[in-house]
Amino acid sequence: MASLDPSSWHVEYIEATRSQDKELSPGLVWALRERMPVLKKHGKLALMDATHDTNHLKWLLYTLMVRDSSGSWLPLAHFLTQKGDGDIIALALRKIKGWSGWIPRYFIIDDLAAAQRAVRLIFLGHIVGEI
Repeated sequence: MASLDPSSWHVEYIEATRSQDKELSPGLVWALRERMPVLKKHGKLALMDATHDTNHLKWLLYTLMVRDSSGSWLPLAHFLTQKGDGDIIALALRKIKGWSGWIPRYFIIDDLAAAQRAVRLIFLGHIVGEI
């Protein structure tokens, strides 16, 4: 069985206080260290989406993807959250940004207001069309 060896993986438990109700929102964020330069180099256009009910606790699994120089979409980072609120999504994106130095220019996300808020919080002024 493979493990998330700290020499190969960035792995961090995260916990945010939700701004709407002050409840704690836990999560886990991870990424393969060798893929962080790929995220920085090719991350001008990023795609992020969540898969719902990924375990018996019904947590959400978010995947962050970018296109490589061949045009293939690569999954580069993931985070698992109990609640899909903007505060925990923003914290996960902040960790990934810190690991890689990544600054996107365009972000493809679904119409989830929490994800839109998180992207605006972390990449203020970098995303096209942002006020």
